[in-house]
Amino acid sequence: MAAPVVGVAIKTLGKRFLKGFAKQQVRRRIQGSGGGSKRTWLIVLVAAVTAFLPIALVVGIGATTMALFAPFGGGEDDQALASDCFGQPQQVLQAANGPSAVGMSSLDEDQKKNAQTIIATGKELKVPAYGWVVAIATALQESVLRNIGYGDRDSVGLFQQRAPWGTFDERMDPIISSTKFYTGSGHGHRGLLDVPGWQSMSVTDAAQEVQVSGFPYAYADDEPLARRLVELYGDGAQLPGDCGLPPALQCPETDLAAENGLTQDALIVIRCFHKSFPEVETYYGVGERQRPDGDHINGRAVDAMIPDYKSAAGNALGWRMANFAKANASRMGVEYVIFDAQIWSVNRNDQGWRPYESNIPGCTTDNCMHLNHVHVSVFGNAAVLPDTGEWVLPVPPDSYRLTARFGACGDRWSNCHTGLDFAAPGGTPARAAAAGTVIYAQASGGAYGNMVKIQHANGVETRYCHLRSISPGALGASVIAGQMIGEVGTTGNSTGNHLHFETRVDGVAQDPEIFLRFHGVQP
Repeated sequence: MAAPVVGVAIKTLGKRFLKGFAKQQVRRRIQGSGGGSKRTWLIVLVAAVTAFLPIALVVGIGATTMALFAPFGGGEDDQALASDCFGQPQQVLQAANGPSAVGMSSLDEDQKKNAQTIIATGKELKVPAYGWVVAIATALQESVLRNIGYGDRDSVGLFQQRAPWGTFDERMDPIISSTKFYTGSGHGHRGLLDVPGWQSMSVTDAAQEVQVSGFPYAYADDEPLARRLVELYGDGAQLPGDCGLPPALQCPETDLAAENGLTQDALIVIRCFHKSFPEVETYYGVGERQRPDGDHINGRAVDAMIPDYKSAAGNALGWRMANFAKANASRMGVEYVIFDAQIWSVNRNDQGWRPYESNIPGCTTDNCMHLNHVHVSVFGNAAVLPDTGEWVLPVPPDSYRLTARFGACGDRWSNCHTGLDFAAPGGTPARAAAAGTVIYAQASGGAYGNMVKIQHANGVETRYCHLRSISPGALGASVIAGQMIGEVGTTGNSTGNHLHFETRVDGVAQDPEIFLRFHGVQP
C-alpha cells in the first residue's frame, strides 16, 4: 500500500510545483518582468526530477515512478463534466491542476465545515447566494476547501491569498479570509462585491475577477460541487441557473421576432441569453440566416449579435455568452458553439475550444468567422421533457444511432449483450425511460461504469450505463418519463460515447427494443 500512496503524494506535489512555477511565469509576463525562457523551464524541470527521484527510488519504481512522471505527459482525465449546470469538480491538492475527481462523498468534516463557514460569512455580509457558490468554487479550486498554511510563494489559506491580502493569521482565519474574498483586502485588492456585474457572470469569470489567476477557467470545474454544498447548507437559498431536476433552464418568453420557428432547445437558448445578457438586443433565428443545409432553417440555431464586438468589452461579453452556452450545454440542448473564430462541440468536449474554419469557401469576413456574434446550434428537443406517453426513449430523438442490440455476442463482451446501445455524443442527456424511483446512482467500478438504476412499477427496472456524469441529487429521487438523470459518456468497459440501456423484469434482462415497442416507443 505504501508505494501507491506515496506515488499519489509525489504526483500531487509535482503538479503543484510545476503549476506554481507556471503561475509565477504568467504573472511575471503580465508585470513585464520577463521570465519563462527555455533555459529557465529546463532548470525547473531538472530541479523537479532531482527533488523527487530519491523518493521514487526508496519507495519503488513501479507505481511511484508512474506517478512522478505523470505531470509531464499525457492529457488530463476527461472528467470536467456537466453533472450540474457547469461541470464536475475535483480532488485533494489538485486544486491547482484543473480537473480531478472530488465529489460530495470525498469531502471530510473539516472541508464541509469550511464550506459552511464561507456560506455563513456570506449570509452575515448580505452576499446573495450566488456569491457563496463563487466563493466555495474558488476555495475548492485553490485549496480543496482545506485551510492550509502553505502554497505558491506566500499564498496560504482557503483562498490561497497572498501577503498583500492581510497578515498570515488573518489569511489563515476562515471567517476573515472569506470576508476578504467577498469585500476585498483593504490593501488594493478588490473582493467579489467590488466587481461590477458579478451576478451576471459565470462562476469562473467572477472568481477570476477576484483571484486574477494564471488559469482563469479553472474554477468552472468546481461549480457543481459548490452548488451542491450551498444546497445542503444554505437553508433553501435559491440560486440563479440552478438547473436541478428536471433539466431545462427555465427563462421567460421574450417578444423577440427571432423566437418564431425555433425548436424547444433553441427557445431555451435565446430566452436564457436574453435574460442573462440584457445588453444584447439583436438575435437571429430562422428567417434571417437561412441556408438549405444549415441549422438555422430547421430552427436549431440562434445567433446573438454582440454590440461593439471589436472592442475589448464587446469581445469579453461574447466570450461570457459563449462559455455560458458551453457550461449549460446539457441544460439547453446545445450541440456546438462558435465565437471569435473558435468552436466548441459536445462530441469533442475533451478538445475544448479549437480553431474554427468557415464552411463557406473563401469567406473570411467577421460574420463568417463569427467575430461579431455567438452562434449556438442545438439538438432540437434534448433539454426539455417530452410530452409523449408513459414511456420515452432514454436519449433525445435524432441524437443517436443504435450500435449494438440485445443478445449480440462476440469479442466485445464477456457474455452476450444484455441491453441496447444508443451511440450519441458525450454529454447528450440520458433520460428516465418512464416514471420511477432512482435506486442506484454511482460509479459501479466495473464494466458498467457510471450507472443509474430506476425501479418502476410491476417489477420493472431500467439501467443507464457508461454515463459521463450523473445528475446531482438523483439517488432516491422520484423521476418522471423523460427526466434527465445523467449524461451519455464512455466510462467503464466502453469503446466510445454511448448509453447502454437495459430493461429487467423481476431481475431478468429483457430485450429493450421489444420492451419499448410494446410501450409505444420506437428506438
